[in-house]
Amino acid sequence: MSIEENILLAPYTYYKIGGPARYFLQGDDPLEIAKALREAHAEGLPHFILGGGSNILISDKGFNGLVIHPTLKKITREGDVLHVDSGARWQDVVDTATREGLQGVEWGQGIPGDMGGAIRGNIGAYYPTVGGTLSDVVANVRAINHATGEMYDLAPADVGFDYRHSSFKTHRAGDLVIGASLKLKPADSTELKRKNIQIQTYRDERHPKEPSAGSTFKNIKDKSFIIPFVEANPDIRELYTKRWNGKIPAAFLIDAIGMRGFRIGGIQVSPKHANFLVNVGGGTAEHVIMMTSTIKQRIRNKYGIRLQEEIAYVGFD
Repeated sequence: MSIEENILLAPYTYYKIGGPARYFLQGDDPLEIAKALREAHAEGLPHFILGGGSNILISDKGFNGLVIHPTLKKITREGDVLHVDSGARWQDVVDTATREGLQGVEWGQGIPGDMGGAIRGNIGAYYPTVGGTLSDVVANVRAINHATGEMYDLAPADVGFDYRHSSFKTHRAGDLVIGASLKLKPADSTELKRKNIQIQTYRDERHPKEPSAGSTFKNIKDKSFIIPFVEANPDIRELYTKRWNGKIPAAFLIDAIGMRGFRIGGIQVSPKHANFLVNVGGGTAEHVIMMTSTIKQRIRNKYGIRLQEEIAYVGFD
């Protein structure tokens, strides 16, 4: 493993947006990665962990520090537990569970990114027939302390899981997830495959194919907003109780203010799903920032609530 300089980051992201990393380290040796983290911390060099490249927006200027891109990809089974390296693609986790006849992650069919990012953002999805979040099945998380280079393990209760959140977004933000263990349940692999096909069809019909970071904004779970909003809009009550899992989708509000299909530069509010901002060609991070700011301001002006981004911003300091 060797550190490279001025490596363009756009090709490593789903958005296909982002400038160069001052320093770039890619590899699958946890000890070497731990050493790089420890040395970067000692030298006061900013660092960023780049996983599968989903749910992030990297500045057009890039990142003036060390970008670490782990490529540990092993997935192994021990009884009803899958041990998954952080660099394993999430879809490979779903495929492995399906093939092995283990249920508990089938809701994750088609979600982009890798295992490390999945832990950091506590991914989840809800459909008419199935749903869940990663925290439902996590048995253990292993990580590297960025300051000391030491490895440590966390029980689920210590990871700080919440809606699209974990402690790796807050007080453990500099640490690197190197793997996790998922406690699943035996199931018929043929039935799991059927569910996967059903979910993928559902996603294909509703999610755009153009480059994006995935869902841009978090769905709203603030009951002080939701209760009066549903009371004022009785036509959505059934959707809220049966389909929206106790939240108001950000896409619903963006649709309601007429921004589906709206475009700034190379970035467009997807005509297929209003919570996806897609790169239709020539999109830049500046275009995305302008678009998110416009959406947030219009939503706040009309509904009095501030949308929160689900995507992470990198290199904008």
